[in-house]
Amino acid sequence: PPLAEVLAGATGTIEAERAKPTQLVLSGLSTPIALSAPGGRGVTLTGQFWVFRNITEDRRKESLKRTFLSLMSHKLKTPLASITGYAELLTSDPPQGLSPMDLKALDAILRQGRKLSSLVNKLLNFTTLEDEGFAFKAGPMKVADAVSDAVSALHEWLLENGASVRVETGSLQVVADRYLLTEVLKNLIENAAKFDSKPSKE
Repeated sequence: PPLAEVLAGATGTIEAERAKPTQLVLSGLSTPIALSAPGGRGVTLTGQFWVFRNITEDRRKESLKRTFLSLMSHKLKTPLASITGYAELLTSDPPQGLSPMDLKALDAILRQGRKLSSLVNKLLNFTTLEDEGFAFKAGPMKVADAVSDAVSALHEWLLENGASVRVETGSLQVVADRYLLTEVLKNLIENAAKFDSKPSKE
């Protein structure tokens, strides 16, 4: 619709976008004003004073950032899965003749591969949430299910960091996106273990 029609029914802040012939994105902020005739005579008119800022370049940079992060994350995910997968096979059943240094190196490859995989997954989650087309899949669920998913996903990480999780959720139910709630719980568990200075973390 014409900009005048948009402004007539709007208050506060708005964003207006034009796709053709070239993209233009404007961010507008309104302030209520009152106007009266000189000397204070006559009918006082009220209206909105609008200030617009061109944010086209900001939006372009945001789009490039999301595209870059998504592409980088997907390109890294496949080789990382191969690295951690083969490292797990070698550490679980190491070939004969490996020296203690070789075994230590395998363990380091596995630990750092898992760490990098975790960071890549977090980047993917970030780009997914930033996507305007993302839709939450919320529904009734048991908190215990999300906690179980989070603890299972962090099993190896918890062992490596000498941490354990004691779960007491009862039969509590919430309406939430199971995947996102699990990610939140994973971050909470990781932070609790990272910032706990005790040798044994629970």
